[in-house]
Formats: sequence, structure tokens, C-alpha cells
Amino acid sequence: MNEFDGFPIEGLDFLRELGDRDKAWFDANRATYQASVVAPTKTFVEAVGKPLAAGFAPARATSGCPSRTGMTIPEAACCDTR
Repeated sequence: MNEFDGFPIEGLDFLRELGDRDKAWFDANRATYQASVVAPTKTFVEAVGKPLAAGFAPARATSGCPSRTGMTIPEAACCDTR
């Protein structure tokens, strides 16, 4: 896991410019989006997710299967049903 160092200025500029842009603009700027918005967002979620989860629900174990956490996806569709 990488350490979260903040969002790069390129990502913030991308979000400011996004506004009413069309798909062609987005496609032309997709690399910036991936590198400067998506990647740092994932790093942020990874950095804060586990400590938050430990603080809010330390005793709750999850199976990793959505159907076992209250969702209605059939177990056979997504989970090892051993």
C-alpha cells in the first residue's frame, strides 16, 4: 500500500476543467484522470479505510461476499459457497 501524499494539482485542475465537457474532451484527458484523480483517490481510500473500519467495527468479521453482508446478490453468482 502506498502512502497518501495528497491530490496532485493536475487532478484538481482536471476536476475544475471537467464542468460541461464532452466525451471527446474526457477521452483526450483520460490519462490525467487516471493518474491524477483515480490513483490518488484509491491510495486515500486504502490509507484511511482500514483504520476507520477498525475503529468503527473492530469485532465484525466479513466474508468478502456481498450476499453475506445483507445484499441480495445470489451467493452462487459471486461467492465461494464452501
